[in-house]
Amino acid sequence: MLRCSARKFTRLQAILGPCLASLFFSGYLLTAKPRAVIEPRVFVYETPENVTASYCARTSELGRQASVHHVGLLLTKDDGDILFEWLEHNSCHFSALLVLDGSSQPYARDELRSCANVVYYHETHFPDLKLYSDGELRELGHDLISKHFGYDIWITMAHTDEFFIHSPLSVIDFATKENADHVRWRALHVLPHPSEFENFTRHADAPVHTLFRHYHHYGPKRGSFLEQRTFFSTKGLEWDKRQGALLPRNLKKTSSIYPSYLHYKLHNLSLSAYDELGTHRQHWNRVAESSYSKKKQQKGVGIFWSVKVTRDFFVSRWPGNERYSHVSVFRDHVESYLEIGDIFIRKCQKTWF
Repeated sequence: MLRCSARKFTRLQAILGPCLASLFFSGYLLTAKPRAVIEPRVFVYETPENVTASYCARTSELGRQASVHHVGLLLTKDDGDILFEWLEHNSCHFSALLVLDGSSQPYARDELRSCANVVYYHETHFPDLKLYSDGELRELGHDLISKHFGYDIWITMAHTDEFFIHSPLSVIDFATKENADHVRWRALHVLPHPSEFENFTRHADAPVHTLFRHYHHYGPKRGSFLEQRTFFSTKGLEWDKRQGALLPRNLKKTSSIYPSYLHYKLHNLSLSAYDELGTHRQHWNRVAESSYSKKKQQKGVGIFWSVKVTRDFFVSRWPGNERYSHVSVFRDHVESYLEIGDIFIRKCQKTWF
């Protein structure tokens, strides 16, 4: 079970008061040597009985019911408050979390000190990183998870802008029964809709999943974009270091079901976060040119349409992307042709809206 004592540091202080400093020392050090001699800190903070359980502890209660050991590999970089919205919404699905942080500021590191069952590393712990690609970073994360938690466990690649609709635990149970070793997920891309603009102007600081509900997909015949996210970790798995390599390359069987998550592609509606072409200035901006398998492969991530004023973020259709011909409004369930069954619906206590 993953537990975190507060959403923001100021809130943590309000809850814990003067005991905060001493509680930090309840963590312990593990020395690891994956590629370089480092001393990562594993924060194992446990909330005292006389302190009210905070948001992450409360919403993680159902995580105790996991039938398998499920570890999340969370890549984050200057993501801001959505990191804690993600923890609040998704932490119940994991027994532990390994965070690989590329942020320029210590915000994520300082906040995650209050979380139990979290192993934290920063990219700067690994001076021999060269490509900063999907494949290289995920291979590193896999190596670290294997060191801390061993093999024969399930791992899900996580990002702070991806919120599960279906429970990874239920999906893993199903995949195990059909002898599958990896799962492809439906990535339902959420973009701000013009009908949501006025509400956003009044409540810009509200959690992103309460502000935006319109998701883009291919429709009844073609379904949606699929991403490889979850796999069963064993010894001998091999990685491709190129950009776009999301899971080990020698996995054998894909699950027959495609669960869904909402991908909040736009959660930071700041004009300064994007360049004139709509490419994000911070995310995946260090990827080496040599890690792209195709010369014309799109570099970086972002929305890839021009944004000059805040209202330009709000679109009824995905500009320049004809594949996404359908737009639906999420109300606890996805379209019937994207659904895999109520037995897979997330079982956390946290509600969507």
